[in-house]
Amino acid sequence: MPQRSPPSLLHPHPVHYAPGPFPIFRDDPIAPPRPSGPIAPIARPHVAGPIAPLAPSHSTALQAMTRTPPEGWLAIQYDDPYAPYGNVQAEQLGLWTTAKDPACDKGNYGRLCAAAEILKNEYDAPDATITQPIAANPQPRPNAEPHYYRVGNLTIAQRDRILRKQWSSTTYGTFGAVPAPHDPPTLVASFRHPERLGVVTEDGMAAEFRKGFESEELSRRTVVFIESDIRADGRWRHLTVAEAHRLILESIRVRKITIRDGREEELIALLYIESPTADAAEWINFRDCVRSHVFGGPYAGPPEVLKSSFFCMYCHTVDHPTAACTLPATPGWHGPSLDEVRAALADNRRGQENGQRGRGGRGGRGGRGNRARGNGSRGRRNGAGPSQHA
Repeated sequence: MPQRSPPSLLHPHPVHYAPGPFPIFRDDPIAPPRPSGPIAPIARPHVAGPIAPLAPSHSTALQAMTRTPPEGWLAIQYDDPYAPYGNVQAEQLGLWTTAKDPACDKGNYGRLCAAAEILKNEYDAPDATITQPIAANPQPRPNAEPHYYRVGNLTIAQRDRILRKQWSSTTYGTFGAVPAPHDPPTLVASFRHPERLGVVTEDGMAAEFRKGFESEELSRRTVVFIESDIRADGRWRHLTVAEAHRLILESIRVRKITIRDGREEELIALLYIESPTADAAEWINFRDCVRSHVFGGPYAGPPEVLKSSFFCMYCHTVDHPTAACTLPATPGWHGPSLDEVRAALADNRRGQENGQRGRGGRGGRGGRGNRARGNGSRGRRNGAGPSQHA
């Protein structure tokens, strides 16, 4: 990893002005998917109908937590496999990444307190520790890196339960949890004019992009990455090159979003695929190979790769702008709203301009929206969610 610069003496207590998730560090990397045969159906007993739910084992507060959507939450995406460590002071980063019981969030003191309450009341983790990041360089604006706190002193069961839930939005706070950086991002490119592929459905576009990955050039380069990863005992070491290549192609998917360009709406296709390598530098090379490949054909022309990343100030992902964030629209979401977060960030910016950066200017409070209140990620007092800057 690149060497980090020393902490700023002018900003010893960084304040995170937007919500952010808790990255939780696993002891071991997650193994890649393994090919398997069909699973025999399980014999099911006669079902008589619904039965009374069991009483909660520790607290009735869980009933107030937002339920996970049926399709699950969208994964937080990054431009860099080590993005959750961005702008963390070097010595602190070394300790964080070598500890055995880690996890992280972003936010200021208000968020920290709200997160501690959620860990205690919702996850039976009263002894969890939350460590605020020290900025290696002064934060130039609200919602700038570092975004994540480190959460420790968790049992494996507590850690896994928090990761499975991913977003915890309650009446007294909200935060998001993400694993520590072990696996590369799956987002590799965003495209304007994806309709040039001849289809506009997500499955149809995924099929067209797959044709590009099956071309001689991109297929050959992908195989080279896989071979190198297997030799290095990486994420595909348990498979043959052919098996890994097949699974990578099968992982291709597309998600559509619309953005507003002036008064017009524009369709954007987000392309996701499993990385053929566990190495961070090699993943960037793979991503660049994908972005330089010409998809589509000469009749309508190719889709155009977006030159810059999005950044959601609400959940801190790079695969959509703030206005396209779906967290605030989740049924039962406890806030804050996008308008509250925007207002809080604007207030914080004014505070920085007036020389109040060290104080965090009521931005720490964040209109409750920032403060931890925020949305899943943003944490409603809860601070949750990842971010870039809107």
